[in-house]
Amino acid sequence: MASLSKSVTNPSNGQHIIFDKVQVNDGGCYNSRHGIFVASVSGLYTFTLNIASQHQSTSHSLHLNIMVRDKPLGFIFLDGNTRFCFRRSDTIVVYLNQGDDVWFKAFDVAGTVVINGDNGSYLHSHLSGFLIRKD
Repeated sequence: MASLSKSVTNPSNGQHIIFDKVQVNDGGCYNSRHGIFVASVSGLYTFTLNIASQHQSTSHSLHLNIMVRDKPLGFIFLDGNTRFCFRRSDTIVVYLNQGDDVWFKAFDVAGTVVINGDNGSYLHSHLSGFLIRKD
């Protein structure tokens, strides 16, 4: 499980979203410097991505993919304008071969800030993943 140590303002299209504040990394499969999870063994895995955006009075958008082997498998979108923060999540279950990677990519971005837990006591934007069963 990892979160953001700081908010990400207007990520560029195609930008990796790197969750750099590791909460738990049992097995060491997640690289917080590059934001990539690499499967240590072949098996069935699950990943959950939670993203929050600050409230804005003007239209904004942020779409994120959960990328598996460089192909989008999961999808989150934050669009519109609101007085409240947006928060969305997506969970996938996927078979990974040893060495397969999972990462998170922004696209269709317009005027958005992906927020972290401002006071450190809660997590607005974070990811988690774990091995369900190995082969």
